[in-house]
Amino acid sequence: MRVSICIIAASFIPKCSLSDPNLGDCIKEKANIAIPLVAKGVPEFDIPPVNPAYLRSTQSKELHLIMNDVYCDDLKDFRLTKAYFDIKKGKAEFTISLDRLVSLTTNYNLTSGMLLGLPVSGHGKFNMTMVGIIVDYSSDIKTYDKGDDTYLSLANGMTSTSIERGYYYFENLQSPEEASFIPKCSLSDPNLGDCIKEKANIAIPIIAEGVPEFDIPSLSPVRVPVAVGKELHLVVEDTYIHGFKDFRLTKALMEVVGVKYSFTSGMLLGLPVSGHGKYNVTMVGITVNYSSDTKTYDKGDDTYLSFANGTTLANVERGYYHFENLQSPKEGDMNKYVDDHWQDFRFQLKPAKREIRKNVMDSVVLSVLSLVALVTAGEYDLPSYIPKCSLSDPNLGDCIKDKANIVIPILAKGDPKLGISSISPLQIAIAEAKALQLIVYDVFTDDLKDLKVAKASFDVKSGKAAFTLSLDRIDSFSQNYTFTNGMLLGLPVSGHGKYTVKLIGITIDYTADVKTYEKGGDTYIRLENDKCSSNLERGYYHFENLQSPNEKDINQYVDDHWQEYRAQLKPAIEFYLTEIVHVPIAKIFEKFPLNKIFLP
Repeated sequence: MRVSICIIAASFIPKCSLSDPNLGDCIKEKANIAIPLVAKGVPEFDIPPVNPAYLRSTQSKELHLIMNDVYCDDLKDFRLTKAYFDIKKGKAEFTISLDRLVSLTTNYNLTSGMLLGLPVSGHGKFNMTMVGIIVDYSSDIKTYDKGDDTYLSLANGMTSTSIERGYYYFENLQSPEEASFIPKCSLSDPNLGDCIKEKANIAIPIIAEGVPEFDIPSLSPVRVPVAVGKELHLVVEDTYIHGFKDFRLTKALMEVVGVKYSFTSGMLLGLPVSGHGKYNVTMVGITVNYSSDTKTYDKGDDTYLSFANGTTLANVERGYYHFENLQSPKEGDMNKYVDDHWQDFRFQLKPAKREIRKNVMDSVVLSVLSLVALVTAGEYDLPSYIPKCSLSDPNLGDCIKDKANIVIPILAKGDPKLGISSISPLQIAIAEAKALQLIVYDVFTDDLKDLKVAKASFDVKSGKAAFTLSLDRIDSFSQNYTFTNGMLLGLPVSGHGKYTVKLIGITIDYTADVKTYEKGGDTYIRLENDKCSSNLERGYYHFENLQSPNEKDINQYVDDHWQEYRAQLKPAIEFYLTEIVHVPIAKIFEKFPLNKIFLP
C-alpha cells in the first residue's frame, strides 16, 4: 500500500498544535473530518480522487492473477482510529480501519491456470468483499528546508493489514478437479462409496441454498404447507424445516417450526388438551437410510442416470417438542409432559413424519444424487430458444444471421444457466477512454437488445468468423465523469457531473479466428484474436457542469468537433463492443460441443 500524507493550510483541513500533549488524538479527530473531502480529490494540490478508486490493471504475482478495470467506492469511509506523530523522534504511526470494502473487477485472468494448487480456467467478473479491515502504517519523519520554510517528508513507510473476513467470487471459474461445486468421483474407484460420502458432504451446504441452473429450489428452509398426524389427530400448517444445509451422511440436527397447529380431537398422549399457536421441533442425531434403484438411459450421445423406487428410514437420538399455549386440565406443564414421554410422542408422530420425508427427504437426497449424475453425465442441451443451423448448409451465413436476430432480444436479458449476464440493460461501474484521459462512472444503457446482425460468415474449416451488426441508435447515461489531465480536445477543462452520449446509425464489424479442441471425447470450438471496428453516422455528447477558460460553451465546441472527439473515444467504445459481442458467443461455445450447437 502506498500512503501519502500532506499537511496543507487548506480550509477543509483543521490544524493541530505540535505542542499539544494530545497531538495524536487531535490528528485522529481532524483527519476523520478531512478524509471524505480529500478522497474526492483536491486538484489545487495535485491530489487525484481516490473515491471512487479505479485501476486499469493490477495483479497478484503469488496467484498469477491479473485483474482489469478494478473499481471501488468505499475508500471515503476509512477512519483513523489511532495516531502518533513526533517530529523530534522522527516517527509517525497510524492505525486506519474500514468496516467494509467492496471491489468490482470487470475482467480477470489466471495466467498460470492454477489457484490454491488446483488447475483452473475461466475469465469474467471478480467481486471481492472484505469486512473488518485494519491497516497499521509506520514511517520515519524527515525535515528539510526550502526557502525560509521547513517542510516534512515521510520515508521508509511500512504497512501491515488484517481483516476479519473476506468474500471472493469469480465468474465462470472452473476446475477439472473441482467441477464447479461438486467434485467428481471415479466409477472405477474401489472405494467409490467413501468418495461419494466425502464429496457429497462438500456439496450439500451449497445445494441446500438452491441451484437455479439445475432447477433445484432452496432447501434452507423447506416449507411444508400442511402436515397431518392422524394418530394424534394433529394438523400443523405452514411448517418450515431448518437444518438441511448442516446434513452430513452420518448425523445432523434439524429444527422444525410450525406456524399454526390444532388437535382435532382435543387429545394428546391420552390427555385432554386445548390451545393453538406455534409448534417447534428440534431433532438431534438424525440418521437417514436411503435406498433406490439406479437406472441408465441414453439421450443424444450421452448416458444419464435416474433413481427409482426410493425409500427412506429415519431415526433420531433425541427429540424436543414445544407447543405454544398448549394446556391440559390434568397436567400443569403439558410441554414438560410431552418431553418426559418424547419417545411415545415421536412414535405416534412417525406416520406424519414419514409423509414429510416422502415430500422432503427424498427431494434432498435426490437433489444431491441428481446433481452428481448431471455433472458426471455431461452437458445439458442447448436452450430451446436458440435455433440450430446446419454446418453443411451452403447458405450457413444467412441462416446464422436469421437465427441470431431471433435470439438477440432474448439473450440480451441474460441467461444464468449459460453464465451470460444481461446487456440490456447494461451497467458498467467504471469505463475509461485513455486517449481522452476520460473516466466515466456508473454507465447505463438499455438499447443493445435492438442490435441486428446484417451479415454473418462462419467457417470451421478455414477457422474464420465475421459478423456485421447494426444498431439504429444507442443512448448511454453516466452519473459522473473526470478528465484526469484537465484537457479536452486541446482545451483546459474542469468540472464533474452527468455525461450523456447519443450515437446514431452504428455499424459494428466483428472478426475472430475459430479454433477447435477436444474435451471428453467431443469437439468444442472457441474464438480467438477477436476484434471490432465501428462506424456511425452522427454522435452527440453532453457534459454537465463542464467549463473551460478558453471556450464559453465547451459542449458546443465538442459538438462542432464531434468527429475528432469520436476518433479519440473510438478505441474505448470498440473495446467494450468486442466484449459485448464476444462473451455470449464464447459462453455457448464453452458449454456445448460443436454437435450440440450445429446440425450436421
